[in-house]
Amino acid sequence: MVRELFALFLGFILWTAAWGGGGTLISGLHTGPGNAFVVPEMQAILLIYSVVCSVVTGLMMGALCRRRETVLLLAILLVAPYPFLFTNAAEPVPLAFSLPFILAIVPSVLLGAQAWLRVVRRLEE
Repeated sequence: MVRELFALFLGFILWTAAWGGGGTLISGLHTGPGNAFVVPEMQAILLIYSVVCSVVTGLMMGALCRRRETVLLLAILLVAPYPFLFTNAAEPVPLAFSLPFILAIVPSVLLGAQAWLRVVRRLEE
């Protein structure tokens, strides 16, 4: 139980730091006027980066957790603040970015955890 809670805490902190820091750096590459989230190319890069962060977090969760429910709980916790954050930002994030972003987190985290388990099973054979 302690291991599951530790993994949940660590996964949330690491994903938030990776997405927050990396997303800010990627958004900083946008030199045009306005918000980087409205430029289709930047949206694509940020979405790909969020999926990579989520899959890596899922891999870590697969390595640390014994229960799939903990991985699912982390994925839900990662999604929970974003509808509020995206709608209350200084410059609201367009739905064309926020909806795919939110919908991609849960499957990406679960995919990462599942990939870890498959690798471990293959190594045990």
